[in-house]
Amino acid sequence: MALGFFKKNNTADLILKNGRVLTQCADLPQAEAVACKDGRIIAVGDSQDLEALVGSSTRVIDLEGRYAVPGFISLWEEPVLSAFDGCYLKLAGCTTKEELLERMRVWQTFHPQEDILFGYGYNEALFDQELASDRDAMAAFLDQACADKPALLLSANNISCLCNAQALEIVRQTAEEEMVKYITTPYVLNLLLPFDFEHIEETVFAQMKNNAERGITSVLSLGAPDYFESLYIDALISFYNEGLLSQRYFSSYFINRPLLPKTLIHQLMQMKTLCNEIGDFFSARLLLVELDQSSCPLEFSQQALDTILTDVADKGFDIYLRCAEAADLEKACLAAEQVRSRGYKVMIAVESPQALPPELAQELMYAESIIFVPAEKSCDELPHAAQIAGCMDRLGTIESGKLADIAVFDEDPFASLCCGLPANKAFMTICNGEIVYQ
Repeated sequence: MALGFFKKNNTADLILKNGRVLTQCADLPQAEAVACKDGRIIAVGDSQDLEALVGSSTRVIDLEGRYAVPGFISLWEEPVLSAFDGCYLKLAGCTTKEELLERMRVWQTFHPQEDILFGYGYNEALFDQELASDRDAMAAFLDQACADKPALLLSANNISCLCNAQALEIVRQTAEEEMVKYITTPYVLNLLLPFDFEHIEETVFAQMKNNAERGITSVLSLGAPDYFESLYIDALISFYNEGLLSQRYFSSYFINRPLLPKTLIHQLMQMKTLCNEIGDFFSARLLLVELDQSSCPLEFSQQALDTILTDVADKGFDIYLRCAEAADLEKACLAAEQVRSRGYKVMIAVESPQALPPELAQELMYAESIIFVPAEKSCDELPHAAQIAGCMDRLGTIESGKLADIAVFDEDPFASLCCGLPANKAFMTICNGEIVYQ
């Protein structure tokens, strides 16, 4: 029996039949066939029943017993940073100023052809306030490692950046010519342009092609810097305009320090509105909060975190909390309790290498409504992928009304998963009702 309502003259664009359709839907866990029209699933059921949807322009594919499953959603592969891999100096994990300088020197040695040294990921806590607030002193400090070309370093939280003397001079001269009163991080990044957009486009396209071969139809970005992400999305929009886009992209907004709720809400709404204008291929409805009291430049108080999360939930945004220490995990859980006690039903996920203390677990009234994600990812997150990405209403199951993202495999892909993704290459991948890989 087919699930989905259709008229005799309402023919499908694409029908997959004679397969093992693992719907991930409780009402009909397995079926034989699925029909798609205008980018959505219109019916799921027996192959014979769906014959009524075959028209003169319908493409019918015999799966010959293969497995059809919802298109996979990649949560942990950091698509944006992966696309820029090798194009910048990685500064995450630097524990001292001297180590930062040493990494700059090593990068110089292996990348002498680069016109600019661009690094990302340093922790602002490496520098004392006096040095961090004196641009000329900071420029002189960085010149110890790189003085013969512009050097620009972007902090892990994407808020501040550092320039050596050459980069600082370029910024100052240009700002004076353009009569720019306040020099911001976005202004500096857009002025120095450390990346070749054509190269980034090629890399993103190769990444997108690789995802299609693996049955991945959606990717979630957790905490990519705004500058990196804007270039990544520009590349995807270019493919979208050319009819070449074969994956969906879900964005998040990252903070690692308390911000004024009004300012944060404005940023979230702006990001969400931009993505909504592009359509179902792009979405932005997730706040990513990093809690690490050992390195946070401005620590979250419990009250500040409670207020931020409650205000964000009030606007319908989902929440993902990364917690480094046991104290951070407790703070996150208590804030999540506050959100739930107010009646907000947005998705809340908490990731931590720490185990939830039994005594804390007993205190939590709403623990069952929170997704707890271990730092070591496993296939356990698969059922929550669409929920974490904020697209349960559109993706994650094969049922009538959902977007037509489907992956076909010779063998059951759920039998061998790694980080929630299949180990084997797909036989066919369908995104938005179109075959993007076969």
